[in-house]
Amino acid sequence: MIRLLSIFASLVLLTAAALAAPAVTLAPKIGPPTVKVTVNGAGFGAFKLVDVYFGTTDMCLAATDGGGAFTCSLKVPGSAQPQIHYVTAMERVSGTAAQKPF
Repeated sequence: MIRLLSIFASLVLLTAAALAAPAVTLAPKIGPPTVKVTVNGAGFGAFKLVDVYFGTTDMCLAATDGGGAFTCSLKVPGSAQPQIHYVTAMERVSGTAAQKPF
């Protein structure tokens, strides 16, 4: 019985991890042109390449770790106007993506 419960618990944890939606966080969340922004991602595929965009400009390429997480830094373009811009992280092969407003 204990073994059966252990197997069930393992399956629940694996299913929850597989269903985790990709997400990104930004630090800072707001700022002027030329500010450095750290982009952290989670919930992507393990050992995948992820392109990070500021608006439509590809700003950096990151590789996820075994847990599907990554970190990269970008510099907000000097030409960015004072408005909402979106930072998007997109997995190269699957197209899985997440974005946050900056």
